Amino acid sequence: MRAGLPRFRYHAALYDGRGAQPVKPYAAYAIGAALVDTEIEVSDEELVAMNVDKGMMTLVDAARQSEMLAHLSDRLIRANHASGGSAGNSMIATALLGAPTYMSCKVAQDEDGDIYLADLEQSGVTHGLSHQRQDGVTGKCLVLITPDAERSLNTNLAISETLSIDEVNETAIQDSEWVYLEGYQVTSPTGHAAALKTKALAQKHGALTAVSFSDPGMVKFFRENMAAMVE
Repeated sequence: MRAGLPRFRYHAALYDGRGAQPVKPYAAYAIGAALVDTEIEVSDEELVAMNVDKGMMTLVDAARQSEMLAHLSDRLIRANHASGGSAGNSMIATALLGAPTYMSCKVAQDEDGDIYLADLEQSGVTHGLSHQRQDGVTGKCLVLITPDAERSLNTNLAISETLSIDEVNETAIQDSEWVYLEGYQVTSPTGHAAALKTKALAQKHGALTAVSFSDPGMVKFFRENMAAMVE
């Protein structure tokens, strides 16, 4: 699905005015929700019928997601399934441009977990999860795309809801030039704690930090948590 995208050479040195500095093993490290996307084209009228907030990310449970999939069952055969999530997409895109990346996340021992890890590996993203998968359900995102190309996300975090400081990899952070913080983690107490620990370790080891606001709702409803990530 990503075949044919160009790869660009990762520069052999960075410059800070004092001469060439060795590049760390990873261009970027991220911690975030591992989601398998199901993308379906819909009309605006269908969004209204399903009571979906257009252009927003909405957290839903498994029952609500199943209800929506049942409503769109005739579309599923043409649906596109792929790994997703803000942090994962960013690490995959960076890796496909030729810069090595590392992703910390949680996936279950299920088919969607297989899909997610296969996408990371095929894209050249290191993850370290081969022997650390648990029972449960891998996170899923139902992406509804209207004719104007607007995406409305309906996310069941599943096992990603338990993302915590236990998933933070200090060695990988130390080995990274950049650290990417996923704004969506403000919704979860354990995920937010993981993001703050990642930020602190980035500062400790001299990595540059990038923060994604992710969605208007993250800033509107979780302002204090978001502020703590960007301070």
